[in-house]
Amino acid sequence: MELLPRRSFAISISPLRHRKSFSYNQLPEEPIKLTILKLDGSNSFGTYPLYVILDDPYSYPRDY
Repeated sequence: MELLPRRSFAISISPLRHRKSFSYNQLPEEPIKLTILKLDGSNSFGTYPLYVILDDPYSYPRDY
């Protein structure tokens, strides 16, 4: 009985692995429309808390 070498499924799962020149510079530069709806129904939000959340969503102070 001859055993054939196993083929890795990781190669067929990720199509980006085959692209050597993939870059975020190739993504379209369309503006992002962001809407914030708070639990109380308002959509007003301070600029600084929004900046901090977008910069690092896991490090902003929880008192905002």
